[in-house]
Amino acid sequence: MPESRKTAVVTGSTRGIGRALAEALLTRGINVVVSSTNAEEARAVAEEIGRDMPASALGLACDVTRPEDVNALWAQTCVQMGKVDIWINNAGLALGGPLMQITDEDMRSMLDVNVMGVVHGCRTAIRGFAQAEHAGALYTMLGAGADGSLVPQMSGYAASKVAVTYLMDCLAEETLGTPVLTGSLSPGLVITEGFLRENRKTGGMPPERRAQVNLIADHPATIGRWAARIVDTNTKHGKTFHWLTRRKIRERARSGRREVLSAYPELAGGASQANLPGG
Repeated sequence: MPESRKTAVVTGSTRGIGRALAEALLTRGINVVVSSTNAEEARAVAEEIGRDMPASALGLACDVTRPEDVNALWAQTCVQMGKVDIWINNAGLALGGPLMQITDEDMRSMLDVNVMGVVHGCRTAIRGFAQAEHAGALYTMLGAGADGSLVPQMSGYAASKVAVTYLMDCLAEETLGTPVLTGSLSPGLVITEGFLRENRKTGGMPPERRAQVNLIADHPATIGRWAARIVDTNTKHGKTFHWLTRRKIRERARSGRREVLSAYPELAGGASQANLPGG
């Protein structure tokens, strides 16, 4: 394994944005550690996406709600990959429904994964970079409501993302002038397995919602390539990067009808997943 290659750890990366990001990093020649609570799944995905790539992929188990697991993920990466250059807090859990209907268990799970998981990841990465006397970059994936905007039926999830936004803003100040570069990634609406799961709960998507989703949503592969480019090339400390800007939405609206949902069989009635676009 060439010493010059960077290594990135992506938490929660066996599916959705995390997997797409891991794959995009590999194409850029960056070694990637794929992680999941399921060790077998992490290894299988790493083997699959690492095949015929210019860099190496490693699959390791990690439950981000357990600080000892996160510390072990760092340590195992250093043993098997040599070092960590980029740490990305991507693992997240989005469970929808009105606040009065979300169970205590579901709310606690979201807060544990989305907030404490980020806390554990940030502490581990900053401590690890310091102990290794090695400069590194630390990023966190944001989500719906992170900017404080209202997100119907997603109060618990959005609240967790507001907390993470504040946390990363504070962390940017705390790490200013240190060898650790921090940043946040705001991907907008992405058609992930989690999105499909929550859509099934509601019994389908009304026409007006379909029109909105087709306008603003993107495929995981699109976001993966965008995020990989940022974490590979960014030099600005404490910056939040937004994919879905107001300008982009206006440009899409002016360009005419945009179709995203047809790539997903359960949303479009029979389109093939094999033809799922990456752009």
